[in-house]
Amino acid sequence: MGLFQMSERARKKLTASAGKVLGAGTVRGVFVGKAHARMTTPAAIAIGVFATAFVVAVVNGVVLFPGGIVLLLVISSIRPQRVVALTDDGVALISRSVFTGRPSKVLARLPHTVLTAPGSLAQQGPVALGPDRVTFSRKERERLLRFVAPPAPVGY
Repeated sequence: MGLFQMSERARKKLTASAGKVLGAGTVRGVFVGKAHARMTTPAAIAIGVFATAFVVAVVNGVVLFPGGIVLLLVISSIRPQRVVALTDDGVALISRSVFTGRPSKVLARLPHTVLTAPGSLAQQGPVALGPDRVTFSRKERERLLRFVAPPAPVGY
């Protein structure tokens, strides 16, 4: 297992949490990606507050560095994590909490054809899912492709 790859235990817990958020239906698999970048109000406020504090500190002869938690919150606000859950009914796009890592809110429910349409997963890059374009890591994309690929035909 790679350094940033999700363990099977964590994936099972994420699947159970996604099932609770979705309510009805069986979750067959969960996949984690990042939504496209966007400037959000919390990120703009955090950047503005830090910039103001930085200018005041420099004027007073002090160098100010942002803390790791502030940077993490700004980055996760600009490019939030998304959970894509495959269910019996279709595909669900779910937001993921920055603090707990659990699925928090269903953003879209889509038909399976979103992932099986020509070119949707075959090309590297973002996948359009409802209101977001989600980018998956190479390993997560390969796992998702194996999950949605039709079974190979049995010999004649």
